[in-house]
Amino acid sequence: MHRIHQNKNNIFLPVFLLGVAFLVLTGFQLVQLKRERNLLAEILANQEQSVTESQKVREQLEVIAQGTKMLAIAGNENAQKIVAGLQRQGVNIRLSKDSTLPQSSRP
Repeated sequence: MHRIHQNKNNIFLPVFLLGVAFLVLTGFQLVQLKRERNLLAEILANQEQSVTESQKVREQLEVIAQGTKMLAIAGNENAQKIVAGLQRQGVNIRLSKDSTLPQSSRP
């Protein structure tokens, strides 16, 4: 009878230690995942600011390019050279529907 009681004690300690180790490991991973999530959220916020700035710059560049193309259509030689150089590099400037030609080129 004494041996049966001793075997129960011998099994309890390893199972208890295994459970504690599992809880510690789970807690550690939870903390690490929360840190990574916070870092990813911070990186995303920083990227959103950069994307917004790049969209503004792109819109400004498109307005300048469209203005240059309209000047080229109107007959400005320097604008024609710029547009031709851009076309050689594979850059095509599309005029927006609301863009209007300068007064001198209208019939």
